[in-house]
Amino acid sequence: MSVVLDMSTTTTAIARALAARTDLEQVAVITNGLKVALELEGAMPDVTVIVTGGTLRRLIAAAERTVVVAAGPKIGQAHLIRTADLADVGTVITGTSARAGAVAELRRAGADVIQVE
Repeated sequence: MSVVLDMSTTTTAIARALAARTDLEQVAVITNGLKVALELEGAMPDVTVIVTGGTLRRLIAAAERTVVVAAGPKIGQAHLIRTADLADVGTVITGTSARAGAVAELRRAGADVIQVE
């Protein structure tokens, strides 16, 4: 299995959770974030870490499945940088604090939205 994590506080937390798991084998994590890579250091050799120097757009375009993990308050917010088009996203995992209107918009666009506490 391959996982692509960009550089953010949310993906750093995901990397920390992956590193704590003992059931992973032959997982490749591709990241452009040094903090993410360092969090995964303790999970080697079960997790192979590949640090890229560029953007994630090409990786998203080549991915079989794209999952976006974002904190609830970030859902529906406009930002300066666009990593992918909504049409390229299959699943969004977010908190229950995401605005209902923003979640509905994602679902109307065809994304599977999973809300967790």
